[in-house]
Amino acid sequence: MPGLILHVRVLEQLIQMKLAKLNHHLITGLGLVTHQIYLHDWIICLYTSIMPIDLSMQFLTGFFERGWLFFYQVALAILMSLEH
Repeated sequence: MPGLILHVRVLEQLIQMKLAKLNHHLITGLGLVTHQIYLHDWIICLYTSIMPIDLSMQFLTGFFERGWLFFYQVALAILMSLEH
């Protein structure tokens, strides 16, 4: 998939900047070396493996209308819900 590494790096930087507390927990608390362990799957399947079908359809509509910015916003929203 063209751009996979680019999108993973963008998401990792966004997580580090916007969700520092969660980033710290995942890296130090759980021992993740990188966020790639789950981000590859999210990008390749466009969240369809973690969302119910109705939400997947809403996401795909938003993604095809607004592009990768929408994808990043959804990723941050999912992770923010886990941070609290």
